[in-house]
Amino acid sequence: MDDCVVNFDILEHIISFCRCRITRAAVTRTCRFLHQTCLKYLVEDTVEFLDEGTLWGFLHWTFRDAYNRAPFIRGLRFAIYTFYDPEVAGRLLAKSLRDLRPLLSISQLTIHNADTFLGSHPDLIPAIASLTTLTNIALYDIGDNARALLRFSRASLTTVLARPEIDFPDVRVRPFDTDPTIMLASQTRSLTSITVFRMNVTSHDICFPNVSSLVLNEIPLPLTQAYVRSFPNLRKLSIFGERWSEDPSETWTRSLQEDLITPRRRLNMREQQRRGTWASLSHYEGSPIALYALGLTFHIPYVSLVDEDETTGDLPIDLKLFRDILLPSRPQHLSISFTGATEFLEEGIVPFLSYSQDLSSLALTIVPVWTNNNISMDDFLVACISILRDLHHITSFTFHISCIWLSTAHRTKLRPIRARGLSAPEPDSLCPFEVSMQDYDFDDFARCCLSATSSLRDVTVGLDEHEFGIKDVSIRLERVMA
Repeated sequence: MDDCVVNFDILEHIISFCRCRITRAAVTRTCRFLHQTCLKYLVEDTVEFLDEGTLWGFLHWTFRDAYNRAPFIRGLRFAIYTFYDPEVAGRLLAKSLRDLRPLLSISQLTIHNADTFLGSHPDLIPAIASLTTLTNIALYDIGDNARALLRFSRASLTTVLARPEIDFPDVRVRPFDTDPTIMLASQTRSLTSITVFRMNVTSHDICFPNVSSLVLNEIPLPLTQAYVRSFPNLRKLSIFGERWSEDPSETWTRSLQEDLITPRRRLNMREQQRRGTWASLSHYEGSPIALYALGLTFHIPYVSLVDEDETTGDLPIDLKLFRDILLPSRPQHLSISFTGATEFLEEGIVPFLSYSQDLSSLALTIVPVWTNNNISMDDFLVACISILRDLHHITSFTFHISCIWLSTAHRTKLRPIRARGLSAPEPDSLCPFEVSMQDYDFDDFARCCLSATSSLRDVTVGLDEHEFGIKDVSIRLERVMA
């Protein structure tokens, strides 16, 4: 194809619009011009390094035509856990970054095993910190070296993800290690999005006025006022995998709620009445218990509650807790995920949702477990119709069943239960609820939901993650408006 009849400039212009890396790689092999000129487009996406050989091969390729290749590198992801000679590797990488720095326009950087990687040579942290074009950085297994990188970075970072190497911080850990506001104090003006794991805000002195999105994972009981002071203009808050006690293996129980969580909720509510709260928060996603503990009593338009209980779904959802968090927030767009079908059908959730007159959209996700033996799809249909017929302002409804807890992996975990003579399905058999899903008319399910109330404009019904012959379902019906 060397005698190409298409102008070379047109060929390069066409491939510049291609976003599929596989397609780009195939096109560059069609003629010498595209191979020499357009190979640089392959590095516009994040370049991933899983081993030392890949890293040195990439750097060798880059230096062969640095002026035409280095400027196209947009992101780097290091997932190298072992070097043949860490000190030599760190020194060479630091030198390469310094030499290429005038040409680089890297905006994204991800480092796994970050503390060990950054500690391989003293010059590596200053070399990365000097990359002023970085805007998005993700560091996993962080320690003192990774914190030093964040502290000395000359870039104006907008998005940061930080996950520490310690499993669970104890009282001996320094506040600098566990408070993300202290760790990110040099980026107070530029940051807009922060994601942290196993960290908790304790300082009231450092403010991030431009942070609009905050994701917290595996945090201890929060003091709401500390987060309000640190992130006054927060719009979206997400909390997952909370750890309420000093024992990381302890899960939520009624006694834990009464002894630990409810007193913290009352304290947070009093502090917000005295000192104020968020005026801009419009989205909450994550644990319902975390939202309860925060003690928020203002309107939140978008609420997505994820039931993260993994005890086979036999822990009943506290209806009072749902009332305490949903009545004050009065969401217009509500999404709830239930682990176990009985929590949705038998704990008073249905009549409570049917009186939520502020709802304009509702999304329900059911994650059935092997204990749901006396439930059928018709039970869900009756419940959905009961909810929808009393919601006079709802315009959109989604009902989704995720069968991930009925997968082979989880069935295998049930072997000890079967060995004790208790009821549990065999790995290759279907439980009664799964039988009810076979050959079920999901189209009729969607039609019945759509006809439950005249305000509904669309209904979506889905089923996925099943491994035993039940087909995935994806149905969307829309009402034809006159």
